[in-house]
Amino acid sequence: MELDRLECFVAVAEELNFGRAAERVHRSASPVSRAIKDLERELGGELFVRDYHHVELTPLGQELLPLARRVLRDLDQLTARARRFTRSAPERVVRLGVSQLCPPLASEAFEQLIAEGLPDDRVEVVFSSGAELLSRLEQGDLTIALVQLPIGRPRLSTKVLAKLVTWVIMRRDDPLSDRKTLSLDDLAGRTLTIGSPAVEPVAMEVMITNLRAHGVVDIVQLPEFDHVKLAAHIRYRGGLALTLHPRTGGSARIFDDPAFQLIPLSDRGFRFPLGAAWRTADARRRGRCGGSSSCWRRTGRHRHSTDGPPGGLRTVSALRMAARAVPDKSNEEPLQTIQYGGHYGGAAGSGRCAWKVTGFRRFR
Repeated sequence: MELDRLECFVAVAEELNFGRAAERVHRSASPVSRAIKDLERELGGELFVRDYHHVELTPLGQELLPLARRVLRDLDQLTARARRFTRSAPERVVRLGVSQLCPPLASEAFEQLIAEGLPDDRVEVVFSSGAELLSRLEQGDLTIALVQLPIGRPRLSTKVLAKLVTWVIMRRDDPLSDRKTLSLDDLAGRTLTIGSPAVEPVAMEVMITNLRAHGVVDIVQLPEFDHVKLAAHIRYRGGLALTLHPRTGGSARIFDDPAFQLIPLSDRGFRFPLGAAWRTADARRRGRCGGSSSCWRRTGRHRHSTDGPPGGLRTVSALRMAARAVPDKSNEEPLQTIQYGGHYGGAAGSGRCAWKVTGFRRFR
């Protein structure tokens, strides 16, 4: 008997509504309904009386509900006891690489969620250029890295976590400074200054190609990727530059200055793509299990793909904190989901999705 079917059964029994039960176990209504039908077929009897607007337990459902709750509660206790028992084991280290272009709101939230999800492990954060982090990731020196995508590394797998709005920086007296929004076509023929592409060579090359395709061909490349020098260049020489909004934190805050005007780019295809990268070989070698149910752990009753990133650790929630810092919500790209987060079963806060702990370890 699969445990996810039991959780769906308990959720529907307590909510008496398939829609609310689906939200509770972080699924859509169809998989929940299918799980209930599979469980009924396995048990040999109906658990619910259903009509279009009403759901209620059958006598069989009423009889089995306390037992199902007990099984799920015992599993939670088993996991908790195992964790207490293994706390005396040798310390494990999660090495998280963070690109210098990653917004601090995102990296700090992600680091905190890893620490909360893996309380027995020590989290080490390495800040460097994306190019250096990816090389160390390929060598096995890092567990996972937050970098700008794409990366062009066949040995590494990636997943987009968020696409944040790009802002155009200019002096207050620039001819474009009175615009509410700008498109890439509006920048055609203007001088655009960027930092050194060496920090994220593939991602920067993609960006430069995109700019040139829209007529932005006068591109000045500074020898370093330094927001202080970039700000000084725009302040004294004029022209345009690109950045994230200062509210995302870090060195971009230097543009929170009356001397500058910030205007968002409206092109939805020109966003700052932030993502996670990990070694593909590690995911496949350590996640290989032939589909056996024993190789899947409780994930709010979701199954975590063996080729997925090393434990999403509620990545969507972490990166949403960065996206919310962008003032213009109409220009915000919807976040792409890696895995679901939040709570499962029982009252709010009674248990968090265990994949955020076990999934990460499986790929180390």
